[in-house]
Amino acid sequence: MNYKISFITICHNRLAHLKMTLRQNIIDNLDYTNVEFVVVDYNCKQSTHKWVSENLSDFIKAGKLKSYQIKNNKGFDRSHSRNVGFLLSDGDIVCNVDADNFCGNGFADYINTVFSNNPKTFMACGRGTPGAKDLLGRIAVRKQDFIAIKGYDESFQNYGFEDIDFKNRLRKLGRKEFAIQDVRFLRYLSHSDDLRYTYKGDIESILTMLVRFENIGRSTIFIIWHNGKLEKIDLVRTDLYEKASLAQTEFTEHEYALGPTGITHGLWKKDILGLRISIANQTTIISNIHKRYFDEISKSHVWQVPDEQTIPILKFREEIPNREKMKANLNRDLKDINPHGFGYVEGLTIS
Repeated sequence: MNYKISFITICHNRLAHLKMTLRQNIIDNLDYTNVEFVVVDYNCKQSTHKWVSENLSDFIKAGKLKSYQIKNNKGFDRSHSRNVGFLLSDGDIVCNVDADNFCGNGFADYINTVFSNNPKTFMACGRGTPGAKDLLGRIAVRKQDFIAIKGYDESFQNYGFEDIDFKNRLRKLGRKEFAIQDVRFLRYLSHSDDLRYTYKGDIESILTMLVRFENIGRSTIFIIWHNGKLEKIDLVRTDLYEKASLAQTEFTEHEYALGPTGITHGLWKKDILGLRISIANQTTIISNIHKRYFDEISKSHVWQVPDEQTIPILKFREEIPNREKMKANLNRDLKDINPHGFGYVEGLTIS
């Protein structure tokens, strides 16, 4: 077989990475003639589409590269942007390549060989892959299978688990994962988590973050926002929390998980003793005497979360809704994903 292969790269404020990877990725795979590269400038503030059109016009004219620009009010939506890129491609096989990833010399030919040997497969970099966190987005799939599972689930927001969910549904379709383990195809540009998550804006909106330790494996986190709102997170450490409590939700594969009460929302206001917290008609008073906090209702100590733990908690908070959706999707029919369609776009610029 000589499948047409499309490499899709979504760029949202990652132009610096794309400048280092895209040209090299194209050059490294020109020996495979039936290949195209698709770049989607997805609400990028750095004018990715303009840069691609002006600096890689030779590949555009040769039919090896297509560039699109999308402007909408979604900010960066990982699932929707990938669905758009996959649908805009012409390949029999579509492969997501993040802007910080190098394909490697001969990657297109490698993909063609794998799918020629077994069409009922998909290729991916799993969690056991060296540098897995930077390579989890690398997934190659037959386009007809991508359409059959209705793309990436667009109900997922922010960072995390949309790619694992995508692979789970491919398995439900009967496709087997081929792990990309050849080191030639596993190069990437390393960077901090700041580019992955959206929590940076949240940090500035937080007045304080408090924790009440319930037992050795369970804590209650209070995120107190400047605007009078708060979030209460029931956080459990799965290796210490009572296993019987975890069985129903099946999340023991993760170090931390939501406890039975999950994430609840409420309001707070200043009290003569400190903070008066109201959640679902229940009131908690947390006194604050010289930054020594105490829950006057449960008669337990409350502590301010150390600065170095603030970001890990915000990361968990950002990922957990997607993790719960991923688990729910394991029991859903494929037809129930994206019930109103996927990859719809308006305001598209093409070159």
